[in-house]
Amino acid sequence: MNILARAPSPPYVQVAEGTFTQANSRLSLVDGTAFFDCGADLSAYAGLDSGSHEYLIKVYDDDGNSIQGYVGAVGGGEAFGGDQITNGQDWTGASGVTPPTGWDAHIQGAYSIIDDGGSHAVALKCERAGGVSYPAISQDISLTSGRLYKLSGDVKFVDDNDVQIRIGVSTGNKDYLNIKDSSGVWVEKSGYFIPDRSIVYITLLANVDDSDGQYSLFDNMGLKPLTDCAATGFHIISAQGGSTQNWQNVHGSFNYNDAAYSYKIYKVR
Repeated sequence: MNILARAPSPPYVQVAEGTFTQANSRLSLVDGTAFFDCGADLSAYAGLDSGSHEYLIKVYDDDGNSIQGYVGAVGGGEAFGGDQITNGQDWTGASGVTPPTGWDAHIQGAYSIIDDGGSHAVALKCERAGGVSYPAISQDISLTSGRLYKLSGDVKFVDDNDVQIRIGVSTGNKDYLNIKDSSGVWVEKSGYFIPDRSIVYITLLANVDDSDGQYSLFDNMGLKPLTDCAATGFHIISAQGGSTQNWQNVHGSFNYNDAAYSYKIYKVR
């Protein structure tokens, strides 16, 4: 049995439990900015980030592996650190078969900067060329394992199948995120994920395969770490009488990006 999956010893008394999905939660496992927000308002259990903490929370992945920590102060509102993507807004260097500076041609295409009006006066056009389908560019990005990140960007599907933004463990892969759109207008897309390694890859794909000249557009790509959660969640503190914003225990097999999770909250004093 997973030792961390066991309920805490008495005198701890369970006071709440529930389930949630990755899509509706904001969970950070990184030391220094650990927090929990499952999408439901649990702020009633929040206290302070220092002193003697009244509640402990255990979170379980779908296989029963768990993490636990003491409940600290309520979240101060979703906040972000700096952008981790290079050249995801100006697209400098894009010309012909040469992708924008800082990006690699994952699948060869034709790339250009176009004015598509309004807030998209500097947008990237990713086009099928030379008889090669599915033109795509990629970039490797250094991140912090266990930290929660938000990917955001504007896409415009123009031709054929759809337009895609992928985040994965290698170029072209979609292990963490696979965002698609085929609406035909500019749409802002976003998604959250927690990397379990220090290098991930973002891929921008124009999913076209019929004829040369088909394309999609990209703009305003950003990837930022979350430094705090919404006021529906709370900070996690590593010790009952401490003030360090870490999880107390993290099982080595805990799935950072599982489909389903559950939690239990215990009163500890």
